[in-house]
Amino acid sequence: MTTRRRSRCAPLSWQQIASSGASIRSGIWHTLEATATGDTLTVSWDGEQLMSKRDTTFARGKIGLWTKVDSVTAFDDLEAEAR
Repeated sequence: MTTRRRSRCAPLSWQQIASSGASIRSGIWHTLEATATGDTLTVSWDGEQLMSKRDTTFARGKIGLWTKVDSVTAFDDLEAEAR
């Protein structure tokens, strides 16, 4: 089982704001979707919503994508869209 987490990086600190204990199979492609609407962050994995959390730290701005240093991760058809 792999834990999926939503984090934020305020100046000089990381804070976990939500997590999910969903099972993630390795060796196959998955679909990850993260949506920010106002102060609500929602994450879906393979079409299933895993978490939704309000966080007023960053109401607008840029996005970042982070993977663990000891993981092998590949991205295909990566899109970012402002709505």
